[in-house]
Amino acid sequence: MTAKINKVFLPTNFTQASYKAFIHALKLTVMARANLTLFHVVSKGGDVEWSDFPSVSDVLDKWNINLDDEQLADDDDDDDRFNIKKMLVKKDDPVEACRDYFLKESADLVVMSTHRGKRGHHWLGKQVAKPIAKASGELTLFVPVGIKGFVSADNASLSLKKILIPIDLSPRPQKAVDTAINITNILGVKNITFYIYHCGKPSDSPVVSTLEKEGWNWEYISSEGDPATEIIKTANDISADLIVMTTRGKHGFLDAFRGHTSERVLHETNCPLAIIPPAKD
Repeated sequence: MTAKINKVFLPTNFTQASYKAFIHALKLTVMARANLTLFHVVSKGGDVEWSDFPSVSDVLDKWNINLDDEQLADDDDDDDRFNIKKMLVKKDDPVEACRDYFLKESADLVVMSTHRGKRGHHWLGKQVAKPIAKASGELTLFVPVGIKGFVSADNASLSLKKILIPIDLSPRPQKAVDTAINITNILGVKNITFYIYHCGKPSDSPVVSTLEKEGWNWEYISSEGDPATEIIKTANDISADLIVMTTRGKHGFLDAFRGHTSERVLHETNCPLAIIPPAKD
């Protein structure tokens, strides 16, 4: 069953790295007929202009996308489509500002750029913290610095041909498969290979349901070793364009981080990573 993405949230610091995340967020927003919030935090003593935000209209013009095109029309809900909201928040801690936002608002998808370093992951100059994960608790697409990504900034074309889906008995493996299918459907990808990966013996791999469509292929891979190491190696071996995986965290998608599998994969991946939070009680 396709999960509707109605609200996309993008924290941005106006850098080139954030711009790449913006391109991915905008493409998903358009294809999902969703609403997009561009969120920028400026220190209380800082100065920023509204014109510093990336121009949605300029990018869409460059992509030759007309939001009034009948192909993009949504007969069921035409009033709230493509509402682009830009928010400037004065606060010294951007992670805390996002946490405050999610106390009042919701999002179906969060798109974030991440700065990778020897001391761990940094987002908008701050080390990625647990509070924002706790506050959001939704599907999050990380677009690491220095990677190509699967959306072209020039013409919005997609280079999404291979998705790696690491699974285990826990968390529920079907959720990762369903999310990969949902992203593919939203983006309208016609030809793609899904690689379902299990770290362990092939006989111990969980059984999941897949969706058969023309142009879609499913491959199954297993190997033994350290999960993070094997996931990263497999992603590199197949030249994955996207990794989709769940987390065991009880309070959000980053609870399992700080040296665990998800953090190591994000630290070393050469492609975007979609992290799925655990099921809500």
